[in-house]
Amino acid sequence: MPEQTILKVGNTMLRFNYEQNDAALFLALGAALAEVQALEFHLVQMMGLLLSNEGASHEEVTDQFFQVTLGTLARKMRGEVGAPELAEALERVVKERNHLVHGFLRAHQWPMLSADGYLDAIQELDRAAKFFRESGETITLALKKAKDLPVFLLRINPETGLPEHL
Repeated sequence: MPEQTILKVGNTMLRFNYEQNDAALFLALGAALAEVQALEFHLVQMMGLLLSNEGASHEEVTDQFFQVTLGTLARKMRGEVGAPELAEALERVVKERNHLVHGFLRAHQWPMLSADGYLDAIQELDRAAKFFRESGETITLALKKAKDLPVFLLRINPETGLPEHL
């Protein structure tokens, strides 16, 4: 029987029947997937800004796009905007997301045979999470430039903790 990994959330102790390396891997995988979902939510909101002036309300547009896949959302966004910079960013997001969801564990030959294998996979997941976080900014700036959307971006400076307008 695998060892139990214990995490404390609030006052509750959670026990998982995973080896410690698997628990760390799945935690990193979950964090990367959370970044994907946050980016998908952001892209749907951007589609709401793009299309809500065409007769449908923002809510109607976003409700529609919350029901489609990321690939469909990206294709629709590329069609609406047509900017090469945006198309490239969206294509990479879809490719990276599909790898994460459909091929990551297979690519790393899970379960890994060594701690180094787990570390390599976890480091890739950390890079993926960062990529998805940064992609929202890249895509928003490309949309703003191509369509003059009424959006502004703030980035929190990690050294000062203060927001910076982009």
